[in-house]
Order: sequence, then structure tokens, then C-alpha cells
Amino acid sequence: MLAVPHEHSIWFYGPVTEGTVRLEVFTALAYGAKAIQYFSMPTPATSPHYEEAILDADGCPSARYDIFRCVNRRLALLGPRMREFTVRGVYHTGECIPSGTRRFRAERYGSDSSHRPVSQIAGDPVLASFQTDATGERYLLLVNRHPARAARIQLTLDDGWQAVRFGAHTAGAVQTAGPRLMVNFEPGDGWLFHLRPAAG
Repeated sequence: MLAVPHEHSIWFYGPVTEGTVRLEVFTALAYGAKAIQYFSMPTPATSPHYEEAILDADGCPSARYDIFRCVNRRLALLGPRMREFTVRGVYHTGECIPSGTRRFRAERYGSDSSHRPVSQIAGDPVLASFQTDATGERYLLLVNRHPARAARIQLTLDDGWQAVRFGAHTAGAVQTAGPRLMVNFEPGDGWLFHLRPAAG
């Protein structure tokens, strides 16, 4: 899967930044990936057309190595929690959405309630992945769809619900709020929320 737009064919990748790597990784998680694999061959030394890979031509970590290490630290925190999740619905927000994807709407048709208890996502374009664990608990993974720009959205839940956000540097919860909360994203970044009834 390629989440970052390509101007030419799939053989010509755009610049590798922390934002583009995060967008690829968090988009994969949003659609249910259980593992992430990187193309980690050393940079070919025989062609001047290749940019630096994760490993340089001698097989040593390149300047980009730390980008992947940083993203992998986030994965190491989310992986144990998300490994058994089941994706119930994936939607996009924003004026333009990728071809073949579904737009998030507060009111869905028929028996499709996979997005509940989220009633509104306002602000910059994001990808919203609704998932459940083995016990039926509801989770939401939000991903900033832009690899080079920060994003800010307001998440609104149905009355009586709250969202528990898990941290970028800890496996524990760092924020509990509801029914409305503001969420800030670095380029291409993702945040995982546990959606649960408010206490009391």
C-alpha cells in the first residue's frame, strides 16, 4: 500500500521524511495491518539516481535510519494493544478524498453504526479507522492525511461518551476528554483513542 502521493510511477518515490514514513505506517494500521515491513536493502552504489536508503551503500545506518527508529518506537507501544483489533470501518474527511475510499458522515445508512459514538470530525483532513478489541471495546485511530503539514481537528462524541488518548511515548493514557476534544497532529501522525462511556 502506498499512502503518500507519487508524481510518476511507483518506481519513483518522493522524499523520505518522518512525515511520509508516519503516514505510510499509520495508514497501514488504520486499514488493519498486523505488521510493518520496510524495504531495507542498502543504497545501490552503481547508480547516481538513487537517494539514500535506510542503509547506505556499505550496509551501515544512513542519515534516515533515525527516522525509522523513531516511528518504530511508536509502533512498539501501539502494537501489543492493536494486534488483536478488528477494523469495523475506515473513513476520510476533507474536501477531497482518495479515489475508492469512503467519506465520514455523521449519519450513516441502514445498520452501519461502525462510527458510533463519534458524531463529528471537524477541521483538517484525517483518516478515521474504527476498530474493536476482542471484548467489543471501541477504539478510534485518527491519522493526519498530509505528510508535510501539521493538522488540528475537533472530535465530537455522542452525549455520555469520552475518548481516552494513548501517548506517543508511553503505553498509558495521556488524555481523557469528552464529549468534545481538540486533537493536534504532526505531519502524517496518528493518535489512538479508546471510546468508552463516561464515568458516573
